[in-house]
Amino acid sequence: MSTVRFNCFLFEGNMRKYAACLCCILHLILAAAAKNVSAAEQQISDLATTQKAAEQGDAKAQSFLGSMYHSGRDVLQDEIKAA
Repeated sequence: MSTVRFNCFLFEGNMRKYAACLCCILHLILAAAAKNVSAAEQQISDLATTQKAAEQGDAKAQSFLGSMYHSGRDVLQDEIKAA
């Protein structure tokens, strides 16, 4: 009987280690996801700023926006908007 209890005790210890590892992995995944969301929000903000500048007649912004729509980089490809 003592052997069974000893084995169960070791199993419980290993489970705690696995649980701790899983918590660390989950934390890293969530941190990476938050960073990606932050980067995506920045891209959206940059795109809005570029679109506003293009609407106000900024030639560089218009050219950049046109190339973005032509290539489909960071936006859906749209040849009509690219022109």
